[in-house]
Amino acid sequence: MPEIKLGNNQPAANHSSPMTEDNPLPISILIVDDEKPIRDVIVDILKEEGYQVESAADGDEAMDILEHHPADIMITDLEMPRVRGIELLKRTRNLPSPPITILMTGFGTVETAIEAMKLGAYDYILKPFKLEEFIELVKKASNKFRFERENVQLKELLSLYRISEAMIATLDLKQLLALIVEIVLSELKADRVAVYFTNDHGLLDLLMEKSKTSGDQALEPLPINFDRLKSNLENREMFIASGFKLSEVLLSPTPEKDSSFLAHPQTIYSIVAAPLRLQKELRGFLIAVSYDPRMIFTDGHGKSMVIFSSRAVMALENARLYEELAQTLTQTIEGLVAALEAKDNYTRGHSERVALYARKIAEAMNLDKLQVNNITHAARLHDIGKIGIRLETLNKPGKLTKEEQKMFQYHTHLSRKILEPIKIMRDIIPIIYHHHEHFDGKGYPEGKKGNDIPLGARILAVADSYEVMTSDRSYRKARSQRQAIQELKRCLGTQFDPQVVEVFLKILDADKTSSAPQS
Repeated sequence: MPEIKLGNNQPAANHSSPMTEDNPLPISILIVDDEKPIRDVIVDILKEEGYQVESAADGDEAMDILEHHPADIMITDLEMPRVRGIELLKRTRNLPSPPITILMTGFGTVETAIEAMKLGAYDYILKPFKLEEFIELVKKASNKFRFERENVQLKELLSLYRISEAMIATLDLKQLLALIVEIVLSELKADRVAVYFTNDHGLLDLLMEKSKTSGDQALEPLPINFDRLKSNLENREMFIASGFKLSEVLLSPTPEKDSSFLAHPQTIYSIVAAPLRLQKELRGFLIAVSYDPRMIFTDGHGKSMVIFSSRAVMALENARLYEELAQTLTQTIEGLVAALEAKDNYTRGHSERVALYARKIAEAMNLDKLQVNNITHAARLHDIGKIGIRLETLNKPGKLTKEEQKMFQYHTHLSRKILEPIKIMRDIIPIIYHHHEHFDGKGYPEGKKGNDIPLGARILAVADSYEVMTSDRSYRKARSQRQAIQELKRCLGTQFDPQVVEVFLKILDADKTSSAPQS
């Protein structure tokens, strides 16, 4: 047995502990050596120094330990039966958190050292070695690990900072949840992350989900019994399960009996979930999944999930409050518009009819839900600026003078002035402000042309003009639908966007067909 020399024959107990107030977590070390006496001596020495130590008799046993209980540092013999130290070093490189590795050898050569360093070994030490040299080398490896751990913690803080900054910069729920899911995927090295939340009807909705490999492809539903998950999280900050434990607590019935689970394309090896609570009520889950047997989630991952879930809850609550505020303000302003129109027999209900046409056009153009809603809201509020125009001018039976025309055209500026202080209106202001622009650039207020005019404004222009043409006004009777359609066609490419008019005419034609009496 190679000798471990104690320098000057001094006992090891005088060495300082690696666990201090600044470093409250003990460093965990795995000793790998096929000779039990050497293992036992090293284990005793390092435990005396304050380290948390485990040992393995060979490389296979070491890998089994590392896959279930990751070590911070591994000290392994070079020459062992079956799996040599170099081969063990190669295997540990595939672990989610490879340990810092020190090689021990009684047959050290320069070639061996170079090979070990190339494979990522921190250092190596020759047997027999002096105790002081050995302890000093372990201390240096411990400092390196602490430095790397601090870097990881800084990365986590940076991730939380990114989320916090995003929450300050935007209240867009979809954008915030996408950022949280992306960060959890990256930080936890997960294969899949999902956010579930209960809706107003008490049903669990999937709000956001992302997989490391599937991109935008639809994913198979996670085979999780959410009632069981809820009971496991009622009074806990996190839930972690691995291997067959999943069948006991999350899957119902067990995987062997559940054909839907067997059809799932990948086997779940580990899962970590954190609760989403609003006012102490459990309303949903932030879930990370690993399909990799080497990636088993730990308490550290769980604590990160708790932090990320708290951000997700804040995003959900902020979005809810923001939506309520937006609805209240919008309803208030719509009430003002309705009051304005109620004073005028000719414009009563005008904005609601324009909003109906505009929504139909936006939906027929396959715009997303947010765009459709913005265009609809803009249509309801598009005449708010007329609150600053005298009604007698609006209802004048004859032709407007140039001064009166300027006053009328100023209503788009007034609309913008009224709505600009309200941040939640920022997306609809350009639609309202530019809805009197002409496709050929001869409109107002800025003479924009073509695609430089916001699409919402081009849609609103068609909806507004059609409603005005088919309604009675003080200066003329309502035109027929046929006459209004002829006017829309006549102004294609000059006043109106041809694509928008084409879509609207199809809508009118479809409405006419559906309302025709059936023979």
